[in-house]
Amino acid sequence: MISKFYVRGYRNCSLGFVCAWLFVALLAGCGSQPEVTSPEAMTLIKKFYTAASSKNEKRLNDSEVEFKELIESKKLSEVEQLAFQEIVDLARSGDWDKAQKRALSFAEAQVR
Repeated sequence: MISKFYVRGYRNCSLGFVCAWLFVALLAGCGSQPEVTSPEAMTLIKKFYTAASSKNEKRLNDSEVEFKELIESKKLSEVEQLAFQEIVDLARSGDWDKAQKRALSFAEAQVR
């Protein structure tokens, strides 16, 4: 028998249902970073990480130029573009630490 517990007004919510829902959410990859589709994109992740970790505007500008070139040459998927743009936006807003964490998370997602 599956044990029952109280969840915010749902007295008969089964533990099995909650566990199944969490398992599906994990398989779907909640909040995960996209997989890069080219070696150039992997190099770009490293460049953005370095720019953010050193809080270096010139490196950020250089990385952004390369980012735009990869978009123009169609070497980045739409989801990759969104992930990179988020890093750029965070750094441009002065949130270098969050930009660095996002770049690191993006790089770690490539290890499979």
